[in-house]
Amino acid sequence: MTGLIEKQAADPSDDQIIGHLLMHHEPAGDITKAQIAGLAMLLIIAGHETTATTISMTLIQLLRTGQWDQLVADPTLAPKFVEECIRTQSIADNTALRLAKQDFELQGQTIRAGEGVLALLAAANHDPAVFEDPTALDPARKNRQHVGLGHGVHVCLGQNVARVELDVVFQTLARRLPTLQLDCAEEELEWKHEGFVFGVRRVPVRW
Repeated sequence: MTGLIEKQAADPSDDQIIGHLLMHHEPAGDITKAQIAGLAMLLIIAGHETTATTISMTLIQLLRTGQWDQLVADPTLAPKFVEECIRTQSIADNTALRLAKQDFELQGQTIRAGEGVLALLAAANHDPAVFEDPTALDPARKNRQHVGLGHGVHVCLGQNVARVELDVVFQTLARRLPTLQLDCAEEELEWKHEGFVFGVRRVPVRW
């Protein structure tokens, strides 16, 4: 990304965000090239990779549970299926990093002031005290109080755009490719464990 920005800086164009920042804000001292690189990476990861990964993960889940046919029969169910998949997938499970400000005890475990705390979103989204039959993908579920997109001041800024994108994708897929199915055994799917966003590398399909 740094190399791309250096290349853009030699001949910036105002028709895209990096060029615009280089032309109008970097010379004025509003932002540095390093900050532009960081912003661009954030947009790619938070604005593209998360949504693309959720599309793949949701499709796999719908196909392997047999609920794809339910969506094909009624594509308007897409937002409800998407919401459930956001809850059950937790593709960015390790983002809720916190620092204890004071000593406290949680379920018999003492956390000292200054110690790091990693709150797993998947655990919260699969809490049986909050969600009945939490592992089930239920489009009729009425409880939408999940934290798959964060919560409070840390909620995803692009959550509404992401929901619209996912809704459009799955309504379109259900209408155009109703016979869609996996073109490999589930155990052949290759998962990404090393990145910031958990997901699958590729989803072979046929129709």
